[in-house]
Amino acid sequence: MPRLREQACPRRYADRMTERPYLVAPLEGLAEADARVRKVNDSDFAELAELMVEAYRGTVDDEGGDLKDALGELRRTAKGHYGEPMRDAWLALLGEDGSIESAIVVTEWRHRPFVAFLFTHPRFKGKGHATALLKTAASVLANAGEKDLSLIVTRSNPARELYESLGFTEREAPALETEPVVATLSVDETGGSGAERV
Repeated sequence: MPRLREQACPRRYADRMTERPYLVAPLEGLAEADARVRKVNDSDFAELAELMVEAYRGTVDDEGGDLKDALGELRRTAKGHYGEPMRDAWLALLGEDGSIESAIVVTEWRHRPFVAFLFTHPRFKGKGHATALLKTAASVLANAGEKDLSLIVTRSNPARELYESLGFTEREAPALETEPVVATLSVDETGGSGAERV
């Protein structure tokens, strides 16, 4: 599964722009709610983590993550480590048995709604789940006054065709106003500590 940290950190992000371009779509014309979709709750995280591992396994974006990694990514995203969580646009598409078949996680990244994760269980790929989630998220975001939705996709990911068919176009990612400070904390033998800028 792709780690959002690599997508959100400008130093690493700049190196990967040719591999994972930034796409943006206007919400107008994209927004359409789907009755099979509901908001994600914190109690869904374990099921979402399992789904995330299955969805990314063997794909171009598989980075070898396991259940613990997926759960950590979801928790860090919920805590705002990768931008302000837009929890009204954290959505799950349910199957007939009530299980989550597909999900979308949206944050605010660089002053714009951003699809941090969009994943579907392999058994349900090609059935319109990602489209339904993107359109429902667009509806939620449009109702909140947002104008567009952004994402990053690996060039060789087959989902890119779907995104482009829904109106996403490649753009240059907006720059941050300031470069984030990355710090490490060390504790010396006397119990003192010191931080250094990396």
